[in-house]
Amino acid sequence: MMITAEDLVIRLKASGFGVRSEKIEPDKDLTEQGFDSLDVASLIFQVEKLYGIKITMNEAAKVRTLLDLVECVNNSNK
Repeated sequence: MMITAEDLVIRLKASGFGVRSEKIEPDKDLTEQGFDSLDVASLIFQVEKLYGIKITMNEAAKVRTLLDLVECVNNSNK
């Protein structure tokens, strides 16, 4: 199953993560959108829980945008 950034935002909102889709630009750096490093770590953890996947430390270190996170999810499903 391949997901999109829109799919991810919908799932995060439904889980109560507190993401407002109108505020997140999928290709813009998360830190430029008000996320700090703890927010990004929490986001990654929530995505792992939602999709039942494990994102390695190497992959997590490369997450800068929502699209990077989508790529991690999609790569874990291969």
